[in-house]
Amino acid sequence: MSTLHRSPPSSASPETLTQSNNQIDQLHFNDEDEINLLNSYLQISRSENPTKNSLPTLDSQAFDRLQTAVGPKFSHSVIADKLHRLKLLYHKFARTKSFIKTPHQRQILDLGRSIWGKSPTPVTRKPQVISPSRLLSRRIKQRSITRKEGVGVDVDLKNFPVLVAEFSRQFPGNGVWRDGLRRMNEKNLKDMNEKWVLLHIEGAELKARRAALLKEQLRTTETNEDVN
Repeated sequence: MSTLHRSPPSSASPETLTQSNNQIDQLHFNDEDEINLLNSYLQISRSENPTKNSLPTLDSQAFDRLQTAVGPKFSHSVIADKLHRLKLLYHKFARTKSFIKTPHQRQILDLGRSIWGKSPTPVTRKPQVISPSRLLSRRIKQRSITRKEGVGVDVDLKNFPVLVAEFSRQFPGNGVWRDGLRRMNEKNLKDMNEKWVLLHIEGAELKARRAALLKEQLRTTETNEDVN
């Protein structure tokens, strides 16, 4: 007849078991702890690596910042292990979106993408190669537009006699201004010529008024002499 060997009763007291269970509960990260940990890690990553080329090296000071976010009950090694597990969880959600069932899991995916996601590769445009024939066609088209706008085309200054007369009077013996006027926009030359015409008209009117005033004053003077 075989004898059943029973294991000796545990020597741990109920108080010891309760303390052990409390320690396990204290090391449990709730949803808020996980989000706070990821947010803190994201801030450290952005402050040390703004370009997101590489993740920061977690030294003692960085772990202290992470510990501040989740509380002193979590040691540095526990925090490091939790970050590793959250990274694996992020990659799982990133590969298969159907695993995401709760808003908390969606937050882990979003924060994880900001931390461990791939940096966008800048798009480098290839230099555009323009054939000689196409370049020549562009230049011909540009010249055609320039001629239509009246820029760069010699203008006949005979159409603006008043303007030419004034420039000739102000700059006698200097023909440089003629080349400048010929290459101006015809509309601008027309406006300049009209302004000089109006100024001449105003000058003629002023001259006539001066002559009339002088004539009137001479008559007044002659009348006074006759009276005396």
